[in-house]
Amino acid sequence: ALLSSSSSSVLLLLSSSLSPPSSVLSLSSSLSSLLLFYFIVLDELCGTNNVTYKNHCFLCVAIRDTQKRIKIKNHGSCKTGTTARTE
Repeated sequence: ALLSSSSSSVLLLLSSSLSPPSSVLSLSSSLSSLLLFYFIVLDELCGTNNVTYKNHCFLCVAIRDTQKRIKIKNHGSCKTGTTARTE
């Protein structure tokens, strides 16, 4: 690894032949499992756009995809409105 530093930026170059330590791979695998689990957990939320989301993760995906400021209106499904697609 080569580390070069200047007052305005830091450049870190790593050789492509280096493989990550097993602890990093294990952490990566654990995070993937956790994220998959989180998409499965049902904890419905109603957004300020009157759309019901399965859980907080789906709400965050909608915020990212639409670039809109959607907040949590209430926990549980929306009284009126639609349900978000989960495909």
